[in-house]
Amino acid sequence: MPVRIAAVDPGSLAARLALAPGDTLLAINGEAVEDELDVRFKAAEERVVLRVRQGGVLREHAVRK
Repeated sequence: MPVRIAAVDPGSLAARLALAPGDTLLAINGEAVEDELDVRFKAAEERVVLRVRQGGVLREHAVRK
């Protein structure tokens, strides 16, 4: 099950990507995410590609942390 974003902290990576509460994180580096722990584990790499449904639009964000 994808992870629904509950909140976005100002100045965070999510804020810089214009993510908003209610958006859905579908996958990280092509692997589906199931829960918050899964997100933390898969997002630990220096470079990640996030697949997100933002306001009904499917988007991918390549991110270097």
